[in-house]
Amino acid sequence: MSESENPFESRFGATSVPGAAATSATPAQSAAVQPMRIGQLLDRALRLTPGVFQKFIILFVIQALCVAVSQMPAYEVNMAIRGVGSLVQMVLSFYLMVAMPLLAARHWKGEKVSLSALRKDISFSLIFRVFGLLLRVGLVTGLLMILLVIPGIIYFVNRILAIYILIIEKTSISDSLKKSKKLMLGEKWYRSGSPWMRVTGLLLLIMVVSIFASVPTIGATLLIAQGTDVIPLLLLGALFLGSFIQLFVQTFGSLAYVGFYNDLLARYEATDILSGIDEIEAS
Repeated sequence: MSESENPFESRFGATSVPGAAATSATPAQSAAVQPMRIGQLLDRALRLTPGVFQKFIILFVIQALCVAVSQMPAYEVNMAIRGVGSLVQMVLSFYLMVAMPLLAARHWKGEKVSLSALRKDISFSLIFRVFGLLLRVGLVTGLLMILLVIPGIIYFVNRILAIYILIIEKTSISDSLKKSKKLMLGEKWYRSGSPWMRVTGLLLLIMVVSIFASVPTIGATLLIAQGTDVIPLLLLGALFLGSFIQLFVQTFGSLAYVGFYNDLLARYEATDILSGIDEIEAS
């Protein structure tokens, strides 16, 4: 097979893979199968966040308002209204859990699609599979954390991409879990550029940002718990603002994880293709 006939090189250029036959490659071409740096991934996710957030803005306003109403003191808001707010919040949370990664995946690839275009991709079957996956991972992680902390952490991190794989690729629960584990174990965990190290950095960063984003909500909750006399409208506003900021962080986090998944997928699929080409050429 001549160089010009190589379908992979025509798209990515000649690359080198550890353990494979040597090929000529420039540093820029070799970067085709190199992982994105955390800074690059976060920068792109942050730049895409406003566009995705804008698509969900109406749903986010409703969601934040429902969260605020459901957390208001019982003496300020009727119990029935709080109950309706909690129900709407739960329904929207499940919808956003599925719709956000779908839209994030499209935007990450440069496809500017509307929210209505995702309707055909969201089904009750998909939502039930997402619920089943969350339940399974939650139960197993919780059980392992109770017995031994380290195995619980390992299990959770290895399956952290499963929900994005299930939603984006429409795979089964078991296939999503297997693929997530395979991608996360692509390299030794202790290497600086390994999936484990990079996803740990993402987890910690998003966790810290989420804590700061929760300040208005935490402050309002403390005032409610202490029974402090505060103007109800100000209390509602603080709860709404905190929830709204958290939804922005959630959008950013979804884009970051989807980008991380796309990066791993492109990297390891490219490695598999190169290895296959080398085997064909060597035979």
